[in-house]
Order: sequence, then C-alpha cells, then structure tokens
Amino acid sequence: MRKKSYPLVDLCRLPAAFLVIAIHVSPLAFINETADFILTRVIARTAVPFFIMITGYFVLPKISGSAIAKEIKKCAIFYMAAILLYLPVNVYARQLPLWTNEGTLDPWWMLRLIRWIFVDGTFYHLWYFPAMITGLLLVALLLSRFSPKTVLMITMILYAIGLMGDSYYGLAAAAPGLEAFYNGIFTLCTYTRNGVFFVPLFLMLGRTLAIRHSSKPISKPAKRTLPQSRFHYRLQPETCFHDGSLLTAVAFILMLTEALMLRHFHIQRHDSMYIFLPVLMYAGAGCLFRASRSSKIKRNLAPLCKIALIIYVIHPMVIIGLRGADKLLGLNGALNHNGLLVYIFTCILSLLFSILAVIIFQRLKARRESPDIAHPKYHR
Repeated sequence: MRKKSYPLVDLCRLPAAFLVIAIHVSPLAFINETADFILTRVIARTAVPFFIMITGYFVLPKISGSAIAKEIKKCAIFYMAAILLYLPVNVYARQLPLWTNEGTLDPWWMLRLIRWIFVDGTFYHLWYFPAMITGLLLVALLLSRFSPKTVLMITMILYAIGLMGDSYYGLAAAAPGLEAFYNGIFTLCTYTRNGVFFVPLFLMLGRTLAIRHSSKPISKPAKRTLPQSRFHYRLQPETCFHDGSLLTAVAFILMLTEALMLRHFHIQRHDSMYIFLPVLMYAGAGCLFRASRSSKIKRNLAPLCKIALIIYVIHPMVIIGLRGADKLLGLNGALNHNGLLVYIFTCILSLLFSILAVIIFQRLKARRESPDIAHPKYHR
C-alpha cells in the first residue's frame, strides 16, 4: 500500500469524479452532440481507468494477499452501502430482476439476481465495484501462477476480446461465428466493460508503472540535449515529464480520431473501450505519478480519495433529486432540459455532501479512537 503521499494523484481524483458525472448527464448535448460526445465518450472515458490504475499502482506491486483482501473488503463495504442506498429507487422504478414484463415471477430470477448483483451492478454506475472485486481476484490469481509479463499479455488479450464486444461490436456482429460468441457473453453480462475484460489490463498497467518507478530514484527531469541522430527519440512515459506529455497528447489525438470514426460508421455497441485508451492511460498516468512523486506539495490531500469515491456513489441520487425538484417547483423542464445546469448543480451538491460525509466520518472515527475519560479506569 502507499507509504508516501502522492498529492497530484489525489488532486486529480476530483476532476475524474466530475468526468464520471458528465457521462451520466451529457452536459453539452443540448448545445452540440459532437462536442458532448467528445467530452463524455472520449475525455470522460479516462476517469474510470484512472481510478483502476491507482488501485493497481498502490495495491498490486508486492502481490500482498492482505493488501488485496483489504482493497476487496473496502470495495465490498462501499458496494453494500450503495446497494442499500439505491434499493428504494430500484423498487420504485421496478428494476429488481425478479419478474417478467407480464408481472409474473421470472423462472430464472435467481440467476438474473446473481448477475445483477455480482456482474452488472444494481444501478447504472455501480458496475464498478463488482468489476473491481472480480478484476483484483483474477489478476491476483494470474500473478500467483504466471510471470508479470505473461499476465500483462493475458490481460491485453482479454481487453481485445472485450473491445470487440464494445466499441467494435459492429465488426464482430458482421461475422456469424463472432456474433454467436458475443451473444453468449451477453447472456452472462450486459457489457464487456467488466471485471474480466476491462479492469485487469488497467490494474496491470498501474502495477507496471509502480514497479518501474520503484526501481528508479526520484529526480528532476533532465535537460534536453540534441541526440546524435535526430530520429533517435525515445517516448517513455516514466523517463521524464516532457516525453510522457508528448506521448499522452499523441495517444489522445489517436483515440479521439478512433472514437469519431467508430461513431461515424455506427460500429459501437457501447463506448467504454478503445484501442488507444490503454496507451493514453499508461502515458498520462506515467506523467502524473512521476510528477506527484517529486512534487513539493506538503499538504495532505488523502481525504480527497474518500471525497471522490463518495461523489462517484451518490451523484446519481443527486441527479434524481434535481429531476424531481424540477417537477415539484413547476419549472416545466427548464432545469431538466439544460444539461449544463444539471451538471453544475450535480457537481456542487455532490461535492458538498461528500465533504460533509467525510467530516462526519472523521469525527466519529476520532471519537471512537479517543479514550473515554469518564471510564472508571481513568479515575483509579
């Protein structure tokens, strides 16, 4: 686990959480659909891989069973709390996978319930927690059997399989054999963006960065000098900040081009997985982690970890509240039809609630850990 602070990494958790909100609100859709697509389906798609890579960076390097178990326990606790939080909404919206469309008990309700809880997530954003638990278990199992390089290759293959069921599904559907294969997968999970095909690669990329950084001392970026050959230029995100920045920019341009082409040709079934997304994340996270290790920021920003996680969990409830407020206040859709306004209010309210929740949790923890001076043993 972490032994030193990474202030820039902690600081970036907040904008990442706000990008997740953008995915679920589409703040620019009422202005320009292409601009909204670039924001929510390209830029914002880096948020969840960023969170996953953080876990891989801090939890997986030493392959400690206790560290992995602790992370899984944390995910499970948050997930159970989130399930209870959104259960009334599930009941009200008739989202419980127990009945058929005709209102009768589904004969496969047990299997559907298992898939709902342990694969898809009980609300549209809660897939992250079962996916993270599954991904951690899978990567830990693979690392116990194979070398890290082999595991990285396996996770790349899994990602490629998931990719064809996500952004490139149109190509898979054109081949009868592949279409049948993916239809079989979709009977087990709604999306290939899950703990088997999506999460493991980003966990391993985070782990790879941590291993490379731990083997190199923290130093200031070296001054650039002209190489012997003008073509001799290595683009390694962990060598210096500038090289990583250039690779990040190139990877983003390539991913943006890829996403726009897939959208133009209507190939996507979903839009969470791109060919250049792992490249972008490895380069960008490499810059961020290296800069954070050498940062001179002394302030402890660790509470932002919990704040960002709470924002992730509660923001759909805030969105529901805003939709309801629009009707109760008789605004006739003035709020609901303005995605940018909904987005701003959701970010502000989610942030305020999360800060308040963290303050309350910290005070309860401090009160629990402080000695009770009224206890008889302090008056002997």
